[in-house]
Amino acid sequence: MLWCFLARSTVAGRMRSSPAAAWFFNYLSYEFTRQSHSISSHSARPILKVLGNSINWYPGHMQKGLKAMHLRLVNVDVIIELHDARLPFTGRCNFIKDVSQIRPRILIMNKCDLAEPVSDLSTFKNILSARDLCSSYEQPPTEVFFTNMKSPERQKRLIRNILLSLTRLSSNTGFYVAPSNEFSAIEEDLESGEDFTAGEGTTTSHGRVEITAMVVGLPNCGKSTFINALRSFAQPGRRRAVAVGKNAGRTRSVGSAIVLAPSFPIAATEGGGGVLRECCIRVIDTPGILEPRAQTLCGQLSLGVCGALDWNAVEKELLADYLLFCLNRRQRLEYVQVLDMPRPTNNVTELLAWISALRSLFVHVSPRRVLGDHAADNDKASLPQPDFSTAAYHFLRLFCEGRLGRLTFRPEDEEAASHFFVLAPGSGGTK
Repeated sequence: MLWCFLARSTVAGRMRSSPAAAWFFNYLSYEFTRQSHSISSHSARPILKVLGNSINWYPGHMQKGLKAMHLRLVNVDVIIELHDARLPFTGRCNFIKDVSQIRPRILIMNKCDLAEPVSDLSTFKNILSARDLCSSYEQPPTEVFFTNMKSPERQKRLIRNILLSLTRLSSNTGFYVAPSNEFSAIEEDLESGEDFTAGEGTTTSHGRVEITAMVVGLPNCGKSTFINALRSFAQPGRRRAVAVGKNAGRTRSVGSAIVLAPSFPIAATEGGGGVLRECCIRVIDTPGILEPRAQTLCGQLSLGVCGALDWNAVEKELLADYLLFCLNRRQRLEYVQVLDMPRPTNNVTELLAWISALRSLFVHVSPRRVLGDHAADNDKASLPQPDFSTAAYHFLRLFCEGRLGRLTFRPEDEEAASHFFVLAPGSGGTK
């Protein structure tokens, strides 16, 4: 192994950590230059036997959250399903199956800046709807939006349309939002981010109604960021309503209803004679839900790479190996330039060793743990060993930040990967 060779040289020369990292980096550069193989040939990749507990992550708060979500449905008018655009057909919440016939549903494909560009949004929306009809979903989504909540201030028109969709789909209003010329001034003001309250010139003729939406979806798909963006648009200057974080599982319980817009103007087109009225829009934040054992092994790996699984609770090296396979298969080789590698590689050990040397990611262990019988009895010096876990985390983080290029995990990618990532016999779990 590479780190054993490094350890022997370290014992001989008593090198300190920085010189060891420099030497290891030079050694890897030589090995990359000396060896050459084509990454397009997957036949050289060995089949990896994956233990079932390597990627299983279903904390107790998810089951409690599902029960609480069912109890709160009686007060919900519209379901907002938020999903990662990099996983358009993987990990969709089966909770929707139970409520799709009794509640209208808006599908938000978030993080579209990290997914591959879609040339024809209309066709892609039709594909999503058709997939829902052919799967366990009883009804396709009523509306589909593509968002990037990393820069919500640039998407005011889109956020406005989502709020208008909530008012149109809710049965409480008894109205349809009228995007007619008669109310074009209202739409322009909404796009500019104006805060509409009863004291700022908006009058009502039929009293104010309330609309409650429930936001559901995968862990770490941007639900909390989405809610904060809607609230910031409807009420400029207000602080964020829910906490956000980089790791999955930040929201652990079904929260109280959050007021997005206390007095959102809507216009009547049915029986109201074009009258303006107000509605109070509220949303309920929910914990991210993963259906236990509902995904294939490679589907779970796709979810893990995109951050839907807590990286601290799964094997990061396994996720890095799967990501490397998908990048190479799709010829997305930006990682070579980002990591300043001499060439692409199919070997995750080579990749993680390179990252460890590049960023000086080493842990110090005893000589006997590394060298075994080759260690001297009186040798008490600690030896540097590449920290593959931290290197894998760094590789995954680069991908989730978009620095390794845009990638969508398609069903055919997961099917191709299933020939090389196989569940170990007797380990249980999903095949």
